[in-house]
Amino acid sequence: MYPSFTPSIANGTRLGHYQIVSAIGAGGMGEVYRAVDTRLDRNVAIKVLPRSLAEDPQLRTRLEREAKSISQLSHPNICALFDVGDGYLVMELLDGESLAERLKRGPLPLEQTLRVGTEIASALHCAHSRGIIHRDLKPGNVMLTRSGAKLLDFGLAKIVSEIPENADDDSPTMDRPLTEEGTIVGTYQYMSPEQLTGGAIDSRSDIFALGVLLYEMLAGRRPFQGATRTSVVAAILDEVPAPITQVNAAVPRALEKIINSCLAKQPEDRWQNAQDIALQLKALQGENTSEGTAKAGLAPLRRRWGVPALLTALALLAVTLTAAYFLSRRSVSPSPRIELGLIPPPGLVIDDFELSPGGNMVAMLASSRGYSLTAGRESSLWVRDLATGELHAVGQSEQAQNVCWSPDGESIAFIARNGLFRVAATGGPAILIHDGLGLTLGLTWGADEVILFSRDEDGSINRIGTAAGSALTVMMKPNRTSGPIWYSWPSFLPDGRHFLYLVDRNGRDRSEIFAGSVAASDPPRRIVSGAASNSIYSGGKILYVRDHTLMGAPFDVERLATTGPARVIAAQIADTDFFHYVLTAGGGSLGYSTIDPRSRLRLVDRTGRELAAFGEPADWVSVSWSPDGSRAILEQTDAERFGGTLWMADLGRGIFSQWAAVPRSRSGIWSSDGLRVVYQNDTGVFVKRADGSENVSLSGLGKPRYVTGWNGDWLAAEVEGKTNFADVEAISLVNNQHVPVATSPALEGSATFSPDGRWIAYVADGRVLVQPFPPTGAQMEISPSRGGYPRWRGDGRELYYYDAQEQIVAVSITPGDKLVIGTPAPLFTVRLKNFKNRTPYDVSPKGDRFLLNVQDSEDRAAHIVLHWSDDPRRSL
Repeated sequence: MYPSFTPSIANGTRLGHYQIVSAIGAGGMGEVYRAVDTRLDRNVAIKVLPRSLAEDPQLRTRLEREAKSISQLSHPNICALFDVGDGYLVMELLDGESLAERLKRGPLPLEQTLRVGTEIASALHCAHSRGIIHRDLKPGNVMLTRSGAKLLDFGLAKIVSEIPENADDDSPTMDRPLTEEGTIVGTYQYMSPEQLTGGAIDSRSDIFALGVLLYEMLAGRRPFQGATRTSVVAAILDEVPAPITQVNAAVPRALEKIINSCLAKQPEDRWQNAQDIALQLKALQGENTSEGTAKAGLAPLRRRWGVPALLTALALLAVTLTAAYFLSRRSVSPSPRIELGLIPPPGLVIDDFELSPGGNMVAMLASSRGYSLTAGRESSLWVRDLATGELHAVGQSEQAQNVCWSPDGESIAFIARNGLFRVAATGGPAILIHDGLGLTLGLTWGADEVILFSRDEDGSINRIGTAAGSALTVMMKPNRTSGPIWYSWPSFLPDGRHFLYLVDRNGRDRSEIFAGSVAASDPPRRIVSGAASNSIYSGGKILYVRDHTLMGAPFDVERLATTGPARVIAAQIADTDFFHYVLTAGGGSLGYSTIDPRSRLRLVDRTGRELAAFGEPADWVSVSWSPDGSRAILEQTDAERFGGTLWMADLGRGIFSQWAAVPRSRSGIWSSDGLRVVYQNDTGVFVKRADGSENVSLSGLGKPRYVTGWNGDWLAAEVEGKTNFADVEAISLVNNQHVPVATSPALEGSATFSPDGRWIAYVADGRVLVQPFPPTGAQMEISPSRGGYPRWRGDGRELYYYDAQEQIVAVSITPGDKLVIGTPAPLFTVRLKNFKNRTPYDVSPKGDRFLLNVQDSEDRAAHIVLHWSDDPRRSL
């Protein structure tokens, strides 16, 4: 999001035939506004130049001359410059995020880096062939859009000529930097040696900057590091950066050579033409299809090596013979690095998966869609033999939560419906070991038929045998006198007696990964600090996730200690819940899932026809629409995706601003008059005026897990269940009274009051129900099949929900002493963002428009990297 600033130009102001609509952001090169070209009726971006440039006649003349030249550039990956006015520039209005923003979330996947790099190189070639040098290529000047990367601000930095000594290390133009910062020729972290020393500059200076960008996209950091500007400049002039293959094991050697040539100190040693780089990068993007791997339940994703044609052919042969590899387990060292996509069961998506110890089988938790528990998620367990492709469902695995393999790979243990079961890997009846466990956070099977798991209710790690009726022993229980703490996600090390586990202190910075032992005499040992993630051991490393980036640190299993720094392995790792990420290993293979969590706010009518789109893509997870339709409260998650902050979206002006910045702020429900919003964070529940002028703590309410509804003097909230994970209560704002609404063994939540307060709709085990309020014990079913997120029309005569087929469904309601419920009528299909118990849409009072949090990205992809542990690049 853009930082707040006071615009110097009011909305509605005309600059020539351009009319200002709203402010976008500000920086050293001036202020940027959204505007309308009244002649051509199109949206544009207007950049108003700062006085230092606009009031200098010589600079203005030069700027206009260069702008006219640049405006002649026509390329799909160059942001078009349309016009130059009196102290302002008119540019293409782009929809996306800058590369600088994207890099805040960590490195880019290899495939995306190759695609973006190809597009940037192609854009540079277009400019260079017309005698134009960019001179300020950096992440802030690359915009990532649906149509591809767009290069911004071509040549505008040529108007000045020195680096100010007081420039910041990053010298950002704005939080989303779209322009050059003030008066420097480029940004020094991306300058070539000849730029820094005042030498002759040509197109090869841009090629050096491209090499820096490619390195940063893959590593998540720049190749040349230093605490000060002087030390960074010295590094660029004299030092050779660490090989990218040591920083990111996913990078093929051919790409490393391309980057090294770009970063050569002498221009003559670099690539001489950006088009050659584009062709080289494009050649590394090839994807191949293999019937053999598809039959095995695997789909080739991408090559991870850059080799001559003969070796490429051999690698493709290796993909085709994947099944034979799993059957024979024979390999040549080092084996080709092959990444495959795991095919889900028909009609389902993979939520989580575990490789068998031999890597020849995989157990998958799969569901129809990514519903949260209270909205009706119902994962079941499936097992696929990767050698033969055989797939079978495991009986009695409805609502499965966790799964693990026996050390010999012959059996599987899993949690379902609060019970611990075991089953043969090849199929057969599931045997109940223990019942009544509640919500569990992790499951692992070690030596001597010992299974460990964590229980959410007290954060303990428990030990149990594998036979039916085995006794349960609490092995480790946290001391919570100093604050909330959980032990979770145990994972056995190779000896089957020591294990890794997370000490969750309610946040990444305070959480740590420890090693424990089934022997009570062995004290626990701290392994990694500042990481809130499950962890596993594979290939000589401890693997864990930080900010959705998979990290690997060399690990000595004898000393139970890391022996070197952690390095990046992969980015955008998908999570499930409660600091758990999809991460598994077995038989020399590594498995993980990735996902792009971003979504966008869209306005549609009852047919699903889009009327408007608001803001930029971000990790939005909930939306609450003001009664008058002018504003919305959105929750955006933090890097851990465990909680976040609330934002106010002014939909009319297209301005988004942070509204509640306390970490883990959530809920955000409007009062009926649209003047106040109720929200919560870890410290309690609050009512705040929408304009931010007043914030009142609702003391005495306790700490409900999630407030979901508000009507007059009553809140509806999801609370800790008495017999399950979640119940529904109504809480009085007058006397703090708690009234049970839904307390059955079902998982219940997403409760919302009817506009007149007489009825309350909620979800129980994936079905939408309605009951009177205050409760009488009566309840009526709204959804005949699975559904969630109920919403009322303003007059209470229609109720909406989101079903398992990804449809918004409307149900007519005739009020009275007893509701008359109509037949559900699907309105339209849409991919909404599903995140925990957050509601991803809202409806207008008349029921004629819907404000949607739309997930544009594809479903999470399940990756299996073969030969990961015997690939020399795994050592990073």
